[in-house]
Amino acid sequence: MIGKAVADKLQEINPEIVRNWRSAKEIDFKKDRSIVTATDRQVEALLIPELARLAPQASIVGEESAPVDPIAVAELFERESMWAIDPIDGTINFAAGLPMFAVSVGLLARSADGFVPAEGIVSFPALGEIYYTGGGQIFRRIIGQGDDVPVDPVEESPTPILLMSSFLAARNLMGSDNPFAKNFRRFGCTVANLTYVGIGKASATFTRSHIWDFAAGLAIARNAGLVPRLISSGKEKAGFSMGDFSFGELRNNWRIKAPLVLCKDEYFDEVTSLVQDS
Repeated sequence: MIGKAVADKLQEINPEIVRNWRSAKEIDFKKDRSIVTATDRQVEALLIPELARLAPQASIVGEESAPVDPIAVAELFERESMWAIDPIDGTINFAAGLPMFAVSVGLLARSADGFVPAEGIVSFPALGEIYYTGGGQIFRRIIGQGDDVPVDPVEESPTPILLMSSFLAARNLMGSDNPFAKNFRRFGCTVANLTYVGIGKASATFTRSHIWDFAAGLAIARNAGLVPRLISSGKEKAGFSMGDFSFGELRNNWRIKAPLVLCKDEYFDEVTSLVQDS
């Protein structure tokens, strides 16, 4: 399975990521003024050859090396599949020594709906956990503790939990009877939000992020039977085309234009009531 092979690679490089997280890190700023660490660049450079070996026909879009030239981008969308890599999702947390960060690797496959997130591998180095898809299932690996275990996505929380990717939901909540009014959390790691909703540890999340932020998490959710929906219309959004992304402004390159909600149908109205006017 491709998912397992990528999980093996992420386990191999996990000790180095954890060492870098616990020690001094080289921190720099990109042209868009977002921070990047030496580990971001190192992990992406280590992953690209392995992903090219596993799926030679796939294009590769990494956060630290993604093309923005329209011709180059169009060529990527002409392939039959596409890797999307975020070497450290939650770089601010990583640089601050906080444990909520992840390595995110998603494989999107061409379909009639566009490129659909098909396989997802998400490693939480500081937590020693890896989640990955394969054969229509989701697996959990606790590094160094035996065999991988299939995940049965059931909602484990006794109350509905909304995982936020921004502060958009934190408004008009005083005295609200919205079930999420007192139960929202912000991790600062998009793929963690999507993964935890996909495996049932949280109820809902919303995002307007980059392809490398959401590809793996949406693949995990898809294998659990969850498809994101457009906040604006409620329509399911299974696949993505070049026209779904913004290009031109540094910070928005490869960011989806329309916000998405990932949740069970029963929660959609409550979630969108918090964010639709923002």
